[in-house]
Amino acid sequence: MMYGRVALAGMLGAMWFSSGAAAQGERRPTRDREAMQQRFEQRFAEVVRQRVGLDDGQMAKLTELNRRFEGKRHDLFLRDRQIRIGMREELADGVTPNEDRVRKLLDDQMKLQRERVDLMESEQQELTTFMTAIQRARYFGIQEQMRRKVEELRGPPGGSDHSMSRSERSRRNGRTPADTTVR
Repeated sequence: MMYGRVALAGMLGAMWFSSGAAAQGERRPTRDREAMQQRFEQRFAEVVRQRVGLDDGQMAKLTELNRRFEGKRHDLFLRDRQIRIGMREELADGVTPNEDRVRKLLDDQMKLQRERVDLMESEQQELTTFMTAIQRARYFGIQEQMRRKVEELRGPPGGSDHSMSRSERSRRNGRTPADTTVR
């Protein structure tokens, strides 16, 4: 039985697939990308259903809820990406940064973070109507794992690694970073 889209998967898949399309100037994903995204969404829905322990009714409600939030998530993603690109351009080696533009980008980033938290709170509030606290916590964990994975797969815009942590750059270069864990 197909459970339809789980919009988180759609959002994450769209972020991953559309970032490549946007970089190449494409308006919409190719059929291959659409098919790959659909398979990804179906598999993600199965994982969510199993790990979170959702029944058919809960999956239907989750799918509907995520469809309603998908546009807002995508908007936040695109705005975040534009801010990060702008910041990289301003702080690139050999460029004299524009203080006013950097200040505005920082202000926009803080505003965006508040909007992201507000959206997450709204989503969590709605999830309380059909999920237990344990199910919500498991679902939240899966969302976080997927966000991190998509960020890794997507990489920084423009191919620059300035925004990567030392450990991320080391992993990318095939080296193991020093243990910086605070004990």
